[in-house]
Amino acid sequence: GLTSSGYLLAIDDDNKKYELHPDGN
Repeated sequence: GLTSSGYLLAIDDDNKKYELHPDGN
């Protein structure tokens, strides 16, 4: 999914949600 700021949403090993900020664009 996407967060409210438009970043990709991921879940870490502790099942905590965090934003992925892709490099490049």
